[in-house]
Amino acid sequence: MPQMRVLLAIFLSLIFISCAEQPTEDAEDFSPVVDSPEEPEEEYSAINFSGLSSISHVTSITAQLNWTHVEGATAYLIYEHSGATPTIHRVVAAPASSSLIQDLTPETTYRFSVKLLDQYGLKDNNSSIEEFTTADTLCYMQTVLADAPVVFYRMDESTGTSANDLGSAGVLGDYLGGFLLEQVGGILTEPSLAVEFNGTDGHVDLGNPSELQITGDQTIALWVYPNALGVRQNPYAKAYGGEGTITIEPTGMIHYYYGTSGANAHPYQGFNTGAGRINAGEWSHIAIVRDLTNMQLNWYINGVLANSGAASYAAAVISSNSALIGQGYVNNFNGRINNLAVFDRALEDTEIQEHYDAATVGCP
Repeated sequence: MPQMRVLLAIFLSLIFISCAEQPTEDAEDFSPVVDSPEEPEEEYSAINFSGLSSISHVTSITAQLNWTHVEGATAYLIYEHSGATPTIHRVVAAPASSSLIQDLTPETTYRFSVKLLDQYGLKDNNSSIEEFTTADTLCYMQTVLADAPVVFYRMDESTGTSANDLGSAGVLGDYLGGFLLEQVGGILTEPSLAVEFNGTDGHVDLGNPSELQITGDQTIALWVYPNALGVRQNPYAKAYGGEGTITIEPTGMIHYYYGTSGANAHPYQGFNTGAGRINAGEWSHIAIVRDLTNMQLNWYINGVLANSGAASYAAAVISSNSALIGQGYVNNFNGRINNLAVFDRALEDTEIQEHYDAATVGCP
């Protein structure tokens, strides 16, 4: 009997263990709950940014701030330090590495700094504060006047119908026909205004003063902004068979003519800008140099020599025609003109380049 009891107990124990190991249909699967480890935070690596590296293109009204772009930057904050507390002047999106500050006051000292912004926020990188002083407001004008123009029309009048001459001749011009004063000019380094002509009857009449009856060496330089091309138009004219005339062709090529007829007639020589072109809707500085001392003609566009060739006549012949801005023997000029200067000598390559640089970069 005791043995039977032991065997029965063992049998019942085995049945209990077997049933415990087999889940029933209604049994839930109770998997052990284990807390999943948190994703490791992205390791932050400090961005090394040193702030402003240089300040360039300082003119009377502009300055360019420069820095080195670094990976990870999303924007750069430019601060102006004009008082006890710096103020944000502007925000520049990465990957920019420079910003042109405009509308500054001539002959004024400014202080700027730049800081970096990344996905984590603003970095107080202790960037240094850089200081600069804007140039004299008359930089371009003084550069042109230093080369002694016979006439120099800034064409920056705000009222009236007279075009003032800053050259040695002092010849007043008369605005006639359709024109608009106080239009935006092309000089970047100083406040610049221009006159816009309507392309039909707008022009400036300079008369026929002896100072513009130039028969020898001559340079004509001006800034032009054609509203449209497609037709021949005259930004400046005296006589194409006389003292000289400039014609913009439909393609943007430019011709210069002078001659020995003393009128708009043969004989004359035409000389173009070669492959050089100007574009509608853009300011361009154009200059023709008639160097009859060396029997040479040179065309410049934006300070760069566009074409060079031999002159055909040792001297031009005086005409009775009035000198005109925006009008001539073909279509009237449609667009803006300013800073027209006429010299009674042949300017050098370096002088033409200095004029353009003074207008776009500033004076040294």
